[in-house]
Amino acid sequence: MTANTEPPGRPGYFWPVLGLALGMLLTGMAITAHQMLYQNGRNEQRLQGLEAGLQDTERLLALLKGRQDGSVPAAALASLARLAAAEPALEAAQAELAAAAAQPPQPGEPAQAEMAGLALQQAIQKEIRRLRADERQQEHVSLVLSLAGIGAGALLLLSALLSTRRREHQQADGAQHRAAELRAVCDASPVGLALLDGECRLRQVNPSFAALAEQPEAAVAGRHLTEAMPVLGGLLLPMLRGAMARGEGLPGQEVHAEDAGGRSQHYFIAAEPVQGGGTQARLSLVLMDVSDKVAVESWRDELVNELNHRVKNTLSTVQSLAAQTMRGAGQDPNRFAADFSARLGALSRSHELLASVGWSKATLDGAIEAALAPWKAVWLATGQLAMHGPSGVVVRPAQAQAMVIAISELASNASRHGALAHDGRVSLTWRMAPNGMIHLAWHETSKAWLTEASPQRGFGLRFLERGLAHDLGPGAQAQLRFEPTGLQYDVSFRAGITQPTTFTLQKGAA
Repeated sequence: MTANTEPPGRPGYFWPVLGLALGMLLTGMAITAHQMLYQNGRNEQRLQGLEAGLQDTERLLALLKGRQDGSVPAAALASLARLAAAEPALEAAQAELAAAAAQPPQPGEPAQAEMAGLALQQAIQKEIRRLRADERQQEHVSLVLSLAGIGAGALLLLSALLSTRRREHQQADGAQHRAAELRAVCDASPVGLALLDGECRLRQVNPSFAALAEQPEAAVAGRHLTEAMPVLGGLLLPMLRGAMARGEGLPGQEVHAEDAGGRSQHYFIAAEPVQGGGTQARLSLVLMDVSDKVAVESWRDELVNELNHRVKNTLSTVQSLAAQTMRGAGQDPNRFAADFSARLGALSRSHELLASVGWSKATLDGAIEAALAPWKAVWLATGQLAMHGPSGVVVRPAQAQAMVIAISELASNASRHGALAHDGRVSLTWRMAPNGMIHLAWHETSKAWLTEASPQRGFGLRFLERGLAHDLGPGAQAQLRFEPTGLQYDVSFRAGITQPTTFTLQKGAA
């Protein structure tokens, strides 16, 4: 007699049903594992490829917009061709884009390549949505199978949810990190940046923009552009509204504005529409104060004009020096070479002086220093030259040049024919009278009895007697006398603004 091992109360088909149930459970778990581990992974790879293709399409559109010579970005097209080979749904749109990109852009006509690129973008986005929908459907199936498998599907679903949650956290953290990086770049930018809504209100600004508005950043954000920057805002408002109405940006350009105080300011502005922000129009505004740049360019133009004027005057002066020196030298080429070289040296020193002060604010003592440069060190060391007068007396460039040439002529004459050629001394003094006139005296004292120079006057004496007074301006006077003890030369003229301090050079001064 065979013992009955079946549990009491259970029919004979229990074990077959239980085996079938266990088989179904194992099958459900296998299907769930397949869907979660294989199918979802494959979909994720496809999604990554589609998202990369979407980025390639955006980069390709940017390259096509900027091309000028009709060149085709082959690398981007090749990447999209590989994506279309893996995704048959994109083959038609990719082929249309490749054909349109191969055609050169036609001025004044809609860019076919851009339209084809947008169509490819829409096709990629549609495929991404479809895959996302398939992925959600597969998760639902997995949930049902897991519940039928007495909790096995629930565990697999929980694992999937946890994995998805981790991805979401990673994506959120990455988005926050990228936003923080972008904000740091905007805050550190020396250029004013602002985001405007459709009513031209400042939704976001960076510190540089707030500085241009001369207000704290918190006080600028949220205000209307014309409230934050009344003068400039009133100038830009029609331009910005027109750009929003056209759905276009403003190309980079300079604008000029004057505040209530009459202060002139120059700005560089540019604006671009913000894409992907919903139906409300928004613009990103770039603003930079270029007043210093404009001022420098204006100063440069003035300097070039002044330089051209000076060059012309210098050439005329050199021509006059050559002609006058030639007359004084007679037929002696050696004398002409020596005299002309000395006078060119004086002219050169006057230009070095003016160049060192930017062709303005030259001083009388600076002109005297430049004129006496070849002789001063020796004469001061031997006690043959004594100089005394105020420093900081500002003279015009033409006056400085004339004084350098005149004092150089006096020094050259004194070293060759005058007091310094006969162991004498020279006293050079200048002072400022209360009426603003400058009085300069060159007095020579010689140990030998000197006679007046020959009645034939050379260039140097003619310039000292008549030319210098003319170059020093209205009211200037120059008197040249030949005394038995030495040459006496007195000059008076009206110079510019002065801030005098004592300037004295005696024996032993450097």
